[in-house]
Amino acid sequence: AGVMGTWLLIYMESLGASHLLMGLMLTVNCVAEVPVFHFQESLTSRFSTNSILQVSIGTLLVRLLIYALLPSLPGVPWVVLPVELLHGITFALCWGASCVHCKAIA
Repeated sequence: AGVMGTWLLIYMESLGASHLLMGLMLTVNCVAEVPVFHFQESLTSRFSTNSILQVSIGTLLVRLLIYALLPSLPGVPWVVLPVELLHGITFALCWGASCVHCKAIA
């Protein structure tokens, strides 16, 4: 998360992203977390922590792959906005499941 938070904006600027787009990226990034955090308790009660973490890491791999393919996709750099919606799964879902796991082993 730290690497993406720091370097993604630099990467997007190198692809010609405007400051408006980068601000929208951060907004979409944060908005995507809200529903995942809201439904965190029902998700962790329904699915195992291990399964949730696997989905989160798998989604992170997809997200990173799309970032790597951005220069070859049409509509660069605006195509990044839908990708930023995956942040809710890659960060919020992982964070919540990790908290549940830490509580269980503590």
